[in-house]
Amino acid sequence: MFKHELKRAFFNKFFFLSIIVGSISGLFGLVSYYSDISFFKQTGNCNAISSYEAWIYCLSLGAGTIFRLIIPLLIAIPFTDTYLKDVKGGYIRYILTRCSFKKYFICKVTVNALVGGAVIVIPYFIWIIITGILFSMELPNTDLNYLPDGPLGFVYAEKPWIYIGFLSILGFLFGIIYSSLGLAISVITQNRFAVICFPFIFFLFLTIGSQIVKIKFLFPLILFAPYELNEASGSMIIAGFLCTFILVSLLLTSLFIKGKGDLI
Repeated sequence: MFKHELKRAFFNKFFFLSIIVGSISGLFGLVSYYSDISFFKQTGNCNAISSYEAWIYCLSLGAGTIFRLIIPLLIAIPFTDTYLKDVKGGYIRYILTRCSFKKYFICKVTVNALVGGAVIVIPYFIWIIITGILFSMELPNTDLNYLPDGPLGFVYAEKPWIYIGFLSILGFLFGIIYSSLGLAISVITQNRFAVICFPFIFFLFLTIGSQIVKIKFLFPLILFAPYELNEASGSMIIAGFLCTFILVSLLLTSLFIKGKGDLI
């Protein structure tokens, strides 16, 4: 069952589409980076050109990147609507002749979460390769380099790999949480389009709402790019993940109860 779900998730056109679109959308940030480093070249400060800094431009720092905006859509497109597809197409009843609903549901949630995380971190690794080819691997520790604020920002100048690894872990967790949110909303709606779009709508709602009510830990961008908020702290990130996790857990529990009841 688990292997079958993995195959459905990772060997479908929408998974590869999300990877391609995510990678390209981040690479637009390099346009901004090329513009910024033109000054370094003119003034002879080529040691300030760094592939690590270029990578952060891909993630969110570059004005050209749209990755930070479409990330919830990329997470949701590959697999979040498959539960509804299974129910509406009757496939779930065939599956339940071979395993329990509990086993099916756990497999579905687990694989969906893995897909969400993979859609985020695979473009991260692609950017590492491309920026490493295009730019020097110089440490970004000159007075001209960008130094990120927030948790572990202090290690970036001397150990950028550790900082990028930290951001990759956050990105993977963000993918897990938001892909699970998309699946969980199936308890409320039977519309596949709504299921795919909900993580994006929720992301925008929190982005705008957190600014209005001045609750900083609700600002969703800090969950995968904490340097985007000067006052970001480890406790804020934990609180942001925890609030979303509680919501997702409640919705998934409701979906499990509803789904099991509907199939009895």
